[in-house]
Amino acid sequence: MKEKRVLAIMMVMVTILACSTMVFAESYNSTLSVTTQWDGSSRSFSSGSTLYCNCFNTYLDTPFAQQHSSDMLYIQALKNDFAWIIYHKVGSEVGTTVYSNGYTSVYSSFPMDGSGSYKFRFTKRDSSWGAQEAIKSNNVQMTSA
Repeated sequence: MKEKRVLAIMMVMVTILACSTMVFAESYNSTLSVTTQWDGSSRSFSSGSTLYCNCFNTYLDTPFAQQHSSDMLYIQALKNDFAWIIYHKVGSEVGTTVYSNGYTSVYSSFPMDGSGSYKFRFTKRDSSWGAQEAIKSNNVQMTSA
C-alpha cells in the first residue's frame, strides 16, 4: 500500500514538473494588403525564442501584369522599446519574390529579444506603380515558439 502511495505521489510530481516546463506559443491571424510600406498591429509575445510571420497564398494584385509581373515583399520584426512609439529591428529583414500569375508563400523567422510587444513591417519594393498595385494575402499567421 505504501509503495502505491509513493508511486502516485511521484507521478503527480512528474506531471506538475512537466506542465510547468511547457512553452505556450501566442498565435495571431490577419490579412495583408501593402502598396508601399505597412506596419502591422503591435502584438504581445511572452514565450518562445523565435517569431514567425508566414504569409500563405501571397500574390501581386496589379492591372499592369504585362509590364510588371513580379515584385519583392520584405518583412521585418520590430520590438517595442518605449510606449507605443519607439521600436527596434529584431534580426534580419526577409525578402521574397511575389508574382501576379500565381500564389507564393512567404515564410520568415526572427530571433525573439525577450517577451514584449512586437509588430511586423511589410514593404513592397517597387512603389512606382502606385496604389493601384498591392501585394496581398488573406492568410497571414504570426506566432512565437
